[in-house]
Amino acid sequence: MSYKHLTIEERYHIQAYKELGFAKNEIAKKLNVHPSTIGRELKRNSSKINKRYSAKKQIRFLRINGNMHHKNLI
Repeated sequence: MSYKHLTIEERYHIQAYKELGFAKNEIAKKLNVHPSTIGRELKRNSSKINKRYSAKKQIRFLRINGNMHHKNLI
């Protein structure tokens, strides 16, 4: 089984769909990924205080840790 990282574009799509009120399953169908992928992404990169997802949080993490060179992140 092969795995791929979410692209920056996909992360921004998740943020936009979430702000529009889409459910995890709906977002997963639109991005053609498993619903658990969306659930993990939302859990991992949502604010602990206001529970809002931010694509920028993951992008900032990748830049700090030197992982922005990955082909799916460019």
